[in-house]
Order: sequence, then C-alpha cells, then structure tokens
Amino acid sequence: TEFGRLMQQAVAMKTEMMKSDRRKYDRLPSFLQSSIYHMEKLKDTRSLPFQGRLEAAESMKEEGNLLFKEEKFDMANIKYEESLSVFKYLEVLEGHEDWKTNGKGLRDEIYRIVDEDGVSSGQEEMIEAISRHKQSCYLNIAACAMKQNNWQNCVRACDAALELDPQSVKAFYRRALARITPASSGAHEQDLALQDLEQAYEIDPTNVKVKAKLLELRKQIAKQKHNDKATFSGMFDRGTIQSTATAASSSSSNGTGRSSSGQSQVVNEDTFSLLEKQLEDAERIALGYKNAGKHDKAEAMFKSIEESRQRIEAAKERAQGNFTPLEDADFDNPTEEMINDAKKHGIDLTDPVVRRFCKQLQKEKLEKGSIS
Repeated sequence: TEFGRLMQQAVAMKTEMMKSDRRKYDRLPSFLQSSIYHMEKLKDTRSLPFQGRLEAAESMKEEGNLLFKEEKFDMANIKYEESLSVFKYLEVLEGHEDWKTNGKGLRDEIYRIVDEDGVSSGQEEMIEAISRHKQSCYLNIAACAMKQNNWQNCVRACDAALELDPQSVKAFYRRALARITPASSGAHEQDLALQDLEQAYEIDPTNVKVKAKLLELRKQIAKQKHNDKATFSGMFDRGTIQSTATAASSSSSNGTGRSSSGQSQVVNEDTFSLLEKQLEDAERIALGYKNAGKHDKAEAMFKSIEESRQRIEAAKERAQGNFTPLEDADFDNPTEEMINDAKKHGIDLTDPVVRRFCKQLQKEKLEKGSIS
C-alpha cells in the first residue's frame, strides 16, 4: 500500500543516516571487515620480518585446513581470515584505538586499508609468495562460504582471487557454483555462471568437474528457455496476470468474494501464491530478454510485472483488513492500526519527531504523486 511504501522509505532513510559514517566499511567483503578485530592479536606478527610473517600466516592457514577437514567450517574460516589479514587488513588510525568504547563506533574516517604486495621491496620472490598466499586464503574462504551456504561471500572471495590470478580455474568454478546453487538464482545468475564455467573450461579443458558442470548448465538453460517460451509466450499480450490480479483486487475490496461484476472469485493465500509464482517466472523471462539485448521488450515486461505486483499487494492488504489509504493517514493522531503497521517497518509513530517526518513525506507524496 502507499502507507506501507512510505513506511519503507522512512526505514530506508533512517538506516541510511545510521550508516552514513561507515558506508565504505559496509561495502567491504566480510573477510576484510573482520580484520579490524584481529589488530591486537596480530600486532606482533605483523611487525616481524617478511619471512617470519609468511611462516606465521602459513601456520594459521594450516590450522584452518585441519579444521576444514574436521568440518568445523566456522572456525576454519576464522583461521583463513586471520591468515589473510597478516598481509591485508584494516588498520585503526592513531588516536582512535578506543573506537569500541567511545560511543562513536566504527567510522570510515578512523581506519585505512593495508594491502601488502611486496612490490616496494623489489624482490620478485617476495611478491610472488605474498600473492600465492593471499590467493590461497581467498580460495579457502570461498570453500568455507560454500559449506556455510554464504553465496555472496563466496562470490566476493572468488572475485578477489581472480584479481590476483585471472587464470584461476578453482575461482571460476566456485564462483559459478555460488551463483547457481541458491534457490533464488535465476536466468541472470545462470548466464554469469555459464561465462565462468566457459572461462574455466577454456583455461583447463581436462578438468572433469568443470566440463561436467558446464554441460549440465547448458542443458538446464536450453530446457528452461524451451519451457519459458512454451509457458509464457504472449502472457502479457493476453493480459493473463493483470486480469487475475485485478480480479483479486476487486473481490477483496468489497469483502464478498465476488468481483464488481458479480462473478464469484476465490481470493485466498493459494491465489496470491500462484500469482507471485507467475510474477517470479515472468521476471526470469524479462531478464532473459534484457540479457539478449531486447531492452524495449524487457522494459515493457518489467513495467507490467511491477503494476501487477502493486495490485496484488493492495489486494492482500484489503483481504486482511489492513488497508490504510495514504491520503487518510493522520500522522498527528495515528490510529492503533497505523502504529502497528509502522512498527512492522521499524518506525515508531508514538515519537513526535518521527510523526513530523512521516507527515512531510506524506505531503510530498500527495503533491507529486510518487515517492522518490
């Protein structure tokens, strides 16, 4: 509903303000974020001569390998992150060592990224040793992430490994798996995974795992395209989803189970689930059009999907009796329904400051016709 969307915008703005001091940190991969907590533990190690640092880092990595074999993936990941952070880490700047207790917390202005690559030494052997070690840590972190179903961390670790070695078959392979294994993956992720596997196969055509997964994915994509074409061809030209969503909206608005024309309609969770599944499938097709360069068709389809989804959401609200039209929302005197609805979004309408903020958003929405 419009009220719900206004609440969502308020949440987004509130969250953004809270994060404004650490935006860079929040965009860093978790294996680099965690390094700031290893400062005291690794302070002495980082001050050692190069060979001592490398030996200590390798020892930590071996501990991680043993833990991985014991299927203690959380602990193994910590060891791999510690091992990596001997050479790449976040360092708190002088004068901000009390960041954990001073009430200000972690802010972008109080740290710097240290990324030792050995180049300044001019010693090729040192440069190669550091690169090999960091790449090995990235691949091991990716392996742990896969075991923990942390697909995003796996992708980012593989990204880092490929920056060091663009010919890493393991990194391409693991990144491909991380893209297509999640239940939420769709056509876009399949296309990216296909590119990764094709790259890996080009580098090493003898790799059995890569070849098998590449053939499997190609078959899946071909089958999906065939099914999509058969199932959804002309769907939006016929208006199938729109008409169903409109019927659901009409019947739920009068509470009778009938549309405005009097035709009997079944509006329940099964109906909404079916509609949502249709929209998810349609989004996959739209992504396929986009990836194929058919941007006009993709844009029209995405627009139609969004319009249908808004009608479905409105129908849900009406069916549940939770509908509050935005123009009727009185933020000076919020109803219990408004307070409870806002609370679901993390907004406290009992706070006068929050009410004034929401009232201003409401005014802008009603004047402009949209929430930007």
